[in-house]
Amino acid sequence: MARILLVEDEKAIRNVLRNILLNEDPKHSIDEAEDGEQAIEALDGASYDLVLCDIKMPKRDGLEVLAHAMTHYGDTPFVMISGHGDLDTAVGCIRGGAYDYIAKPPDLNRLITTIRQALERKKLVTENQRLRKKVDKKFEMVGGICCAGIGARDAREGGYYRCAGPDYGPQWERKRNRCQPASPIFGPVAPALH
Repeated sequence: MARILLVEDEKAIRNVLRNILLNEDPKHSIDEAEDGEQAIEALDGASYDLVLCDIKMPKRDGLEVLAHAMTHYGDTPFVMISGHGDLDTAVGCIRGGAYDYIAKPPDLNRLITTIRQALERKKLVTENQRLRKKVDKKFEMVGGICCAGIGARDAREGGYYRCAGPDYGPQWERKRNRCQPASPIFGPVAPALH
């Protein structure tokens, strides 16, 4: 089940797109917007898995809606649909962050395939973010990196040092006996993690 926003100023086309989406999966939750302002309000009020958006609309056009969404909700796939477009419009939509551009009247097979692929992409992005958070939480770094002065050259002895002990920050200079010299040829050695 996916939550989808239809942004189209013509009611007949909205009804056709709604029927196509419900035939694809009757569990889809579909919201509608008649113009760009309603679309932006809907995007600000809810999270969507897919947005099907017309380009030429009253008040705000689809490109403005796309720009707003990419600024605030960049992981939401947008499929732009227009009967007034040309190659420049299609390229502009894709460069603006749209998942795909489909000319009206849409080819049914291409529309369904695009919808399936966009929903699958959204699902993968969401799963990837969830897994990254889980991994980041599980392997969270505890402690810090030794020696705030890593890579600093000791003028008196002419060598590079890295801390091998539990001391942090400015303490590395006072407790140089706990630091190990690094290779002057290859530069500072990577910091030891505690």
